[in-house]
Amino acid sequence: MNEIENINIREFQKKDLGQVVDICVYAFYKKFHKTLNLKKEDLANFLIDLGIVPSFSQPGYFIAEIDDKIIGVLILSWKRQKLTKTRIDYFSLFSKYGWKNVIDTMIGLIALDIKPKKEICIFKSMAIIPDMQKRGFAAKLAKYGIEYAKKEGFKKIALRIASSNTKAINHIERLNFRIKKEEKIYYSKIFFGIEKWHYYELLL
Repeated sequence: MNEIENINIREFQKKDLGQVVDICVYAFYKKFHKTLNLKKEDLANFLIDLGIVPSFSQPGYFIAEIDDKIIGVLILSWKRQKLTKTRIDYFSLFSKYGWKNVIDTMIGLIALDIKPKKEICIFKSMAIIPDMQKRGFAAKLAKYGIEYAKKEGFKKIALRIASSNTKAINHIERLNFRIKKEEKIYYSKIFFGIEKWHYYELLL
């Protein structure tokens, strides 16, 4: 049995949090390191405290694992998704991480967020650990998300990718996603140094 056949994709469970947050720190740091005045080792708690990485099971929140080692994360979103909201104490966060780090992160995430429309599933986030990249796992995880969206009755999948992220663009175009528009996002340029984004859709 090869590696791809041995992969198990399932819903996130609370016990997975330690491994999952490490993956999310890697993906988040690549995007936000120019903005945040935080040490990389502080990012795990920051992502959890801010509710960016949920610490409990949620609809559309999946992990990929091989032999109990979590290698990837996929988070989907859609309209009327029944999520359990994380209660956030912003005054405590300001004191712990600095108000600028908190505010800049929230504005940056809102600027990049795609507001779900009826019958559209959003690929909100997907990440594979560095030493497992370029081995077919991202495609396997993405295909799982596509099949999940089909089964749930969605008509399209949408996502947004930085125009400079050629690796991700090549990957999703091989899965038949098609670019619908190019976007310039002002706040993204301020916070990430990335202004141009591609909005993709896949017709199911």
